[in-house]
Order: sequence, then structure tokens, then C-alpha cells
Amino acid sequence: LTLGGVLAAFSLVSKGTITACVVFGLLCFAFFEWRARSAVLRDWVRASQVARDAPLFTLAVLTLLAAALAQYFDSAIPYSSDFNANDDGAAYFGFARQMLGSGTLIEPFSLRRVASLGGQTYLHASVMVFAWVSQLHLVDRGLALLLITALIVGVLRDRPKTGRLALILALAVAITLPNTRINTSSQMSGAALLFALYRVLSGRYAPALGGLRSALLVGLVGMAACTLRQNYMLPVALFVALWCAARLASAEEGARLRVLQQSGMIAGVSFALLLPWMALSYRSDSTFLFPLMKGDFNPDFGMLQDAET
Repeated sequence: LTLGGVLAAFSLVSKGTITACVVFGLLCFAFFEWRARSAVLRDWVRASQVARDAPLFTLAVLTLLAAALAQYFDSAIPYSSDFNANDDGAAYFGFARQMLGSGTLIEPFSLRRVASLGGQTYLHASVMVFAWVSQLHLVDRGLALLLITALIVGVLRDRPKTGRLALILALAVAITLPNTRINTSSQMSGAALLFALYRVLSGRYAPALGGLRSALLVGLVGMAACTLRQNYMLPVALFVALWCAARLASAEEGARLRVLQQSGMIAGVSFALLLPWMALSYRSDSTFLFPLMKGDFNPDFGMLQDAET
């Protein structure tokens, strides 16, 4: 989504650039896994040890993961779920097509466009490079579900014994959530990225890295969540601000300046990463903080009026 924002801001989104981004991401993943191959191997050894020591727990986890995979494959079936003609047909399908066709997303007369910076549309466009428009539920019902299940299973890395019951319950909740979607806009994708932000901040990653690397990690995850819907900005900002405040309150006297510097770097990096998407939103609708900044939105439209009027 970071590269997607830059591409969309300069009208460069296309099937070729999206394919290049996907290949680049896979190569980066392979490189970092190879560089940390010793740690990766140790994790697999520990996983096999858990499987031998707790076969019932392993069977339960594998069963739940199989259920998640079943939902993923179901979401990949064309027309596996109903689409909303008023939302998907009139807006979200067209947004993805426009982004692929024009390289960007300019919709100054769409309320659905003004409610998002464009990240979900970029994900839809990425799916359309390799699939059909009737498979766009793959983003929220499929890929996002796999992401959130992987993040839950990753808890075992930090708590191989004490986190087992919590892991089973969390997986069961994530997989059995009722499908309340009325369109292809962000729902599970937002939940997955917000949970990823929680894992980054609550685990050993961000505090251990420190400095610019920590700020970049937090900023990348937080930025990705904010691009999906503009109203995701508030929970992301509050969560990161409370985490920084808690670290500042618990820090020793000599370490508080370092915590403040890290907090400032997180804010600066997050803003820099989000800037291309914000610039594109302002170019399209004269706002990047809807509904605080109404932009091209007509205030006489009934959605934002008081109930009394």
C-alpha cells in the first residue's frame, strides 16, 4: 500500500506496476526469510515440538486453519456472495476499474470515494489483475481472514505454552464471525491491520528495534490501516498515542528523551508514508480528513444532518 499510494498519486497504477509490486514484495519476503533463516528454522523446530507435546491442541489449530482456508477458497469463487448494486455496482467496481484504467482515482462527486483514502480500491485493483471483478470478496473475506489467523497463530512464538487457550478462542472467534458485509468495502481488512498494529506494539518488535526502524515498522502498518477508511485514522492514532504515553510514563528519567524522540519519529514517518494517499484524496475531493474536513461534500446532504432537522 505504500508503493500503491505513490503510484496512484502520480497516475501510474496499471497491471504492470501492480504485478511488479507483488513480485517485489515476494522477493523481499524471501530475502528477509533467508537472512533470518536460523531464527526461522528454530521457530519450525519449536512448532514441531509443540505438535509432539500437545497433539490435541495441534489438531484443534489445524482444524480451525482448515476452516479459514475453506472460507478463503469460497471467497475466491466468482459470485460466492451477493454484491450490492448501489454500492459495488455504482462505486467500488468502478473505482477499481478506473484505477487500473487511468492509473489513479479521481471521483469528486462520490460519497463512497470521500470516505476512503483509496487503499481498499488499490487492493481491489490488485485482485483484478489476477482475477475477475466478481471475485473482489477475496480481499476482505479471504486474504484478510488468512492474515488475521496468521497473526493469531504467531502469538505462539512469544507464548508457546501460556497462550494456547487464548489462541484457540481467538481463532474460533475470527473464523465464526457472521458475514454482515453489505458490500466490498473494508471490514475484515481493517480488523486484520489494526490487530497487526497491536501485535507490533505489544510484542517484542517495535520496542526491541527502536529508533527509525521501529518508527518505520509502526508507520507502515498504521498507514496501511488508515488508507482503507478515513475513520480508521482515529483508532490508529489513539492506539499509537496511548502506547507512546505508556512507555513515557514507565520510562526512567534518563530514557524519557529517547522515548519522546521515538514517538516523534513514529508520527513523522507515519505522516510521510500516508502523504501520497492524503494528497490524492485532496486532489479528488478537497479533503483527507472526512468528515472533519467536508471538502466537496454537500453539507445539505441528509447523512450529516442532525436527526432533529
